[in-house]
Formats: sequence, C-alpha cells, structure tokens
Amino acid sequence: MPVEMRESSNWNTQIVEKSTFSPLESDAGEMAEGNKPQELQMDDKVIKVKSWQDVLIKFLKHLKNNPEFDFESILENQLDLFSREETILKWGVLKDIIDSNFNHSNRYKSFDGKVWDKEKDLDDEMLFIHINISASRCILRISRIMEKFNMSKDSVVIQLR
Repeated sequence: MPVEMRESSNWNTQIVEKSTFSPLESDAGEMAEGNKPQELQMDDKVIKVKSWQDVLIKFLKHLKNNPEFDFESILENQLDLFSREETILKWGVLKDIIDSNFNHSNRYKSFDGKVWDKEKDLDDEMLFIHINISASRCILRISRIMEKFNMSKDSVVIQLR
C-alpha cells in the first residue's frame, strides 16, 4: 500500500467479510474496531443498538434483569472481569468520583443509557457503567462475562451495519 494512503486512520482496520459475530470469537475485538453495531442478539431477542457502549449497556442490563444470571457476581468480580474495580458502580460512589474530578462525569451511564445529570431519580444504589472504552475493550468485557457464566458462542451475537 502506498505510504500516502496509510496516512488515513483506518488503513489497517480489518475489512469485515461477515456481518455477524460472537464476542467469544478470537478476532471479535478486531471485527468491532472501525465498524458499527446494529443489533445485539441474545436469547432469541433482537435488541437495536447504536454504539459499542450501547451494546455493553444493553448486554449488562439483559443479564441484570434475567434471574438465570448472578449479576451480583459481576459486581463482586470486577477486577478479574474488567481489570479495574470501578467499571460498574453505585451512584453514591460515582458522586464522590465526580466531586473529586468532574471530567469523569460523562464516562459513566446508567442502565438506561443516560449520564448522571440526565437521570431524574438518582439514589445511592442506582448503578452506572463505565463507558469511556474502545470497541475492542467493550467486546473483551462482554466475552469475559460470557466465559464466567459459561455462555455459548451463539448465545450472544452482534450484527454489524
């Protein structure tokens, strides 16, 4: 490839041959980078999504609302699953983080996909998800949760645009 064409920011982004993939596939992170999601398919449900952070939020919301999954174990094992403690946290904790560094205020969204100042009824137990991540990091987080719950490859499928 000529050098001048490599200047483009996406010259080394994988061209996706197929439009669906599972987060458990070995190249899932590469497939996500530079592409946009359209649907999250879980348990025979098709959930429309607009962004990778939307995929993560709706995936977690599905698990949280499904009694088959021990969502509490995700909260208790965040360091192992996400390589950081404060990926999912309660408003009481997030409030302190924002007070000490306001720049973090837009890095977390509720399970309804809203930043804290767009939520109407904040209470200290309300959960927020860290969403300031790349597409590949989003896929990695989902795949680690799928592995923890022994979910099959075809139990979660992402459709690209």
